[in-house]
Amino acid sequence: MELHKAESSHTKTERRMYFILVFIIGLLILPSPLYIKTLLIQAGYTARFETGSDKAVQLLSDIAQAPIRYMTSQSDMPLLKVNIKYQNWLKIMNDREQALSTGRIPEIRNRVKGEVYYLGQKYKTEIRLQGDMLDHVNAPNKWFLRFEVKKKQAILSSRRFALVSANVRGHHGSMLFSQTMKGANFDIITPIMKPVKVIMNGEDWGVMLFEQAFSQDMLAVNNRTEGLITRFDLVNETQNSHKQIIRKLRPRVLQRSTILGKPALNKQRAIALSLLSDFINKKRTASDVFDHEKLGQYLATVDVWSAWHALTWNNWRFYYNPHTAKLEPIQSDVAVSPAEHFWFTQAVTQEFKVTRMMLNDKLVKNSYMKALKQIDKRLDNGSLQAHLNHQQTQLLTLLNSDMPLISTYDFDLLQKQTKCIIASCTISNKLNPQLHKQLSFVNIKKNWDLTSHFKSNPNDINSAILTIENNTEESLNLETLFGATHYSKMVYLDEINSDLPLTIPPNNKVTFKIPNNITSLDLHAGLESKKIKPFHFIKDTQPLDFIPRPISYNPLLKNYPFITHNSSNKTWYIAKGDWQINDYLVTPNNWQVIIAAGANLRFSKGAGMMVFGKLMLNGSAQNSINLSAQKNQYWAGISVFSDNQKIEINHSNFSHSKGPSKGFWQARGALYFVKADAHLNHVNISDNYSEDALNMINSQFKIKDLKITNAFSDGFDCDFCSGVIKQSDFHNIGIRSGGDAIDVSGSKLLISNVYFQQIRDKAISAGENSFIDVKSISINTSNFGLVSKDASEVYADDIEIENINHYALMTYSKKSIFGGAKLIARNLNCKKSHCIANIISELGSQLSLDGTTSKPEKINIQTLYNTVMKSDKSQ
Repeated sequence: MELHKAESSHTKTERRMYFILVFIIGLLILPSPLYIKTLLIQAGYTARFETGSDKAVQLLSDIAQAPIRYMTSQSDMPLLKVNIKYQNWLKIMNDREQALSTGRIPEIRNRVKGEVYYLGQKYKTEIRLQGDMLDHVNAPNKWFLRFEVKKKQAILSSRRFALVSANVRGHHGSMLFSQTMKGANFDIITPIMKPVKVIMNGEDWGVMLFEQAFSQDMLAVNNRTEGLITRFDLVNETQNSHKQIIRKLRPRVLQRSTILGKPALNKQRAIALSLLSDFINKKRTASDVFDHEKLGQYLATVDVWSAWHALTWNNWRFYYNPHTAKLEPIQSDVAVSPAEHFWFTQAVTQEFKVTRMMLNDKLVKNSYMKALKQIDKRLDNGSLQAHLNHQQTQLLTLLNSDMPLISTYDFDLLQKQTKCIIASCTISNKLNPQLHKQLSFVNIKKNWDLTSHFKSNPNDINSAILTIENNTEESLNLETLFGATHYSKMVYLDEINSDLPLTIPPNNKVTFKIPNNITSLDLHAGLESKKIKPFHFIKDTQPLDFIPRPISYNPLLKNYPFITHNSSNKTWYIAKGDWQINDYLVTPNNWQVIIAAGANLRFSKGAGMMVFGKLMLNGSAQNSINLSAQKNQYWAGISVFSDNQKIEINHSNFSHSKGPSKGFWQARGALYFVKADAHLNHVNISDNYSEDALNMINSQFKIKDLKITNAFSDGFDCDFCSGVIKQSDFHNIGIRSGGDAIDVSGSKLLISNVYFQQIRDKAISAGENSFIDVKSISINTSNFGLVSKDASEVYADDIEIENINHYALMTYSKKSIFGGAKLIARNLNCKKSHCIANIISELGSQLSLDGTTSKPEKINIQTLYNTVMKSDKSQ
């Protein structure tokens, strides 16, 4: 088989004219109507009308315009050359032949090795067919293929992606759908999708769509913290005597092996799947399970585009946000159409039981209506149409080079549809019931590990009971069991493991007696169809026993008369004085906590605060505020979910705190702010024992005179933030390795007049598309000085460095989806070391010192992170 594309001797114009001639002749002479239909679909034809005569007129019009569209198109797009050895190609062809004979792509399909050439570089990949239905593979080429790039490399910011025939995704419709959300300023997770040219084993497959897979890469480029993605599987489908459809679903996570292999993600999985189960089974409201603002925005966009396909049970994808412990919708297979009768319909969210359940929640409904009005406003002023028309023109210029029959979208219909939904007007067109089976009843069958439990034994204080319930339709294999004590000491449970491995038949259960000093368990197990993986159990704790949620009233306040509870202005007020707190106190939603100057709070082990609203610590230079632990134990710190409300902390000291260890959810910092507007002035954080001393997510901040000392790991960590840090001090950061003084991802910061001393890892680490401006800093004793990685840019001026163990300045790429980084430095003053010898830049990155560019060189990043940059952070 020829694996490389031969050079053509024909000009571009000749090839285009040849295509048009062959296309017209083919329409006239091909005998098979099905073949002609497939050919038209591949050329971009979509019927915009219902009657045969109207379709014929449209087809003739499209064919007449095709030469002009073709001749004015461009082919300046990424080119992917895919090579698959002949024997492996036969396996993919066999899977396709089986699909054509059975009417469905087989569930178990071959995965084969292949290579993808992009921009002169070869990438080793694993390839298979993707999808379920025949439209994914029924054309002579352009089959729906899934790729996984090996060796942690990435193509177009993706290690996992698919090549899709454009007609399967409604040509450019899915991209216009995502651009609608972008134009309306909705922050909804959307996979990368773009036109690419494909050469498959030397054969020109023309233009296809590159579609990023649902993966950690997708989360990273959408500015989301590492987390997990969930979906539904169908357990069974039945009909009752009234022919109503009843579906039983089971939620699961994608990339199961990766998730279960990481302890933190393992716990998140249990929370996420439990939330989905509780929602479907009507034990929790939609706004308690989902981010109601994002869910409302997504559902509104679905309705204005009549994107019903996104609402079917098998197309839902949700991201579990580990900070808020809520699920966010992900755009998935919206399959929109330019046909008016398909587009202009009654709100499709009312045609699906699950979305009706979502919109029955008042908060989701309010967000939905607000989003509709936001879209409507941008349509009224013409900004959204202009944005979409520009995007459509750009996309069709590329797609028409291979598909000249593609129809354009009329965005007047978008405006008409939006106004009609807002006004609840009557639309004669309804979603065709033949397109999907109307669901009448739905429930969830929980995963086996979530119906199992680890509890104290009421009949024996010296033991606990682990009950494993196999509620599935296949056997469950138990392999080994490990325990951990309260002090995190691992224990191999010899007596129990002597009876393992063990197989539990479907719908059976077993129990094990566990020593009472064991507080958590890791059971290595797996269903018959799955690999053996660890599953985590905490004694007397279920995944949803504690998640960050406001409470309507806190009965624990009666134990603390010094906390004034004012319902009229929604305030907790703590006056000056010496006070002790022995509970973890959670506020209602949209309240404020005010702590007066001179207040000294001492917290017992596990005690702390979670605030949903504002936090004001009004200390002064003469009367500071002190929050510390009782009896040299660690308290649970303060977590604030402020929804862009103000946090103001002045002249305050925090010591001996850690994030709350409550069930399966874990805060990231001793001081932990999510979506905050934070102002910190004269704040000291010392001797913390959390992952980060100060952690902010999706926040903006102004920090002056912050002092962080004796930090267990990172000093200040912020993801997707913007702000200023000045006149601050970081000392003895990273008591365990992996501690950066300032560690940022996806953020924009100004750092000035900051002093760093005794830093175990990096003084400043900028990653994942961050932009950092550094002025007048001093670093004394650190493994690394300034590090820019993963498409970040750091501009530094006036830097004083002393005692750097490895590199003072460094640029590289840790995550291949982002690529190289930049660091431009001036006025570097090194004491007792040679600066030029202590700077390094990886190939593909840029580093400049005083106008002189450092020559990039090859760096083994994996070795770097397995040695001098190895992190001991808890997982």
